[in-house]
Amino acid sequence: MSLVIAFAGTVGAVVCGDRREIRFYEGGDVKALECELYSGSIRTDSELMERSARLGVHIEIRDNKEKVFASASVSVLVGAVSSCSGEAEQQRRMYITPGGHLIAEIVDGRVRVTETGGSALLIFGNEVTKRMSKEAIGRYWDPKRSKKLSDVVLALMQVMDSVSQKTASISRAYSVMQVPPLPKGVSTANLLRKVFEQDMKQNHWRML
Repeated sequence: MSLVIAFAGTVGAVVCGDRREIRFYEGGDVKALECELYSGSIRTDSELMERSARLGVHIEIRDNKEKVFASASVSVLVGAVSSCSGEAEQQRRMYITPGGHLIAEIVDGRVRVTETGGSALLIFGNEVTKRMSKEAIGRYWDPKRSKKLSDVVLALMQVMDSVSQKTASISRAYSVMQVPPLPKGVSTANLLRKVFEQDMKQNHWRML
């Protein structure tokens, strides 16, 4: 139940994340409700509450979960999404800084880096929210004309607004964080790796 979108480029870096967390309690047809929610057929909160009642599923909606934050280095932003599969707790994290990114997956305290690179546009979400986001990006963002960080921030905010109006799986409210370009000579790869390793130590993760 998350959507996190980030851009890392020469003009700076920005990350946006919704704040929704939905808890499903035992009883009723939970799988059917989740399927409808993830498919995009449930657009509003009122539709979600009505459908959950019909399926006999008790749910709790919270819109106060922060999924984006700044690292201790300030120049690195982090976006995180979590899920549970059986007894396993899973989390995906994106680390971004101007001109660089790193993606890691954590399962029950074991972590592996799945991607590293330079400038990128990253989207964490289910298949429907990712598709909606890509469609909205095509409408609101023209990379050739987005010469300033403020242009990118505005475009990604418009994307978040657009998607949140089409599915109840994410909140209407969202968080936005940005950082300006790095000073010349700073290694983005070293900076990202340093922050990632600090997170490993702080959270007691073990590298796979």
